[in-house]
Amino acid sequence: MMNRSMRTGVIVSIFLLTTLAAADITIDNEIHTYSSLSSTTVYMTGTSELHLTHSTSPMTGCVIHLNSPDAWLFLTNIKPSAVNTTTYRNQIRVNGAAAVLGTNIRIVQYVQGAVVIPHPSNYVPLQVYSDFNYAGSSLSLGQYTYYTGSGSLGALNKKISSFKLKRGYMVTFAQNTDGTGNSRVYVAQDFDIDIPALPRELNDSISYVCVFPWRWVGKKGSCDADPVDLNADWHYNWNISMNSTLDWEYVAI
Repeated sequence: MMNRSMRTGVIVSIFLLTTLAAADITIDNEIHTYSSLSSTTVYMTGTSELHLTHSTSPMTGCVIHLNSPDAWLFLTNIKPSAVNTTTYRNQIRVNGAAAVLGTNIRIVQYVQGAVVIPHPSNYVPLQVYSDFNYAGSSLSLGQYTYYTGSGSLGALNKKISSFKLKRGYMVTFAQNTDGTGNSRVYVAQDFDIDIPALPRELNDSISYVCVFPWRWVGKKGSCDADPVDLNADWHYNWNISMNSTLDWEYVAI
């Protein structure tokens, strides 16, 4: 069955099938969903998604080629830690190279499963501009960095008027270098976010920018109790001494 949908201004075809065996598939600006694939080679380009829903054998003897940073593989019932084993990861290629977590792929929680995103650790998801409608001077900003004041924002300190944020990331903008004052968080969860004009309270007043990867965490969480024992997707506690894992996100209070 094939439906058509609109995502980020691009018409994509959505294929919903059960199982496909011993075939080559090319996915270009499309969304394909199967229960499982067997002995199949998949080539993905453009803004594409491949969803495999089987809980035990979603891709047997397959090779999945992620040939675009916007070509994503969803294993909707397989935990991220399992996807990072050789059983799955050895079947994934990124522009012809073997998939390596933290080198050329992210493996991220996606509710009860995982999504494989062909982004390296130094992927730059944010572009900011000095004028409305993505005009004027521009600056590319990476992850896990506090960009504050003229020291790191340069000529765009208090001069940002528009921006583009890639899907799978979140950004915090604030008026003051310590993150205080007028502020706003934008999350590019389901598609890229392009903002041609910042709201009046932020336009030409931003001195703080920070970008983090996004996780599609499910609702079930735990406090104090081990999230593994409860099959929870996130965990919180009263300290800052714990870290997130591939399978659950830690949130300090």
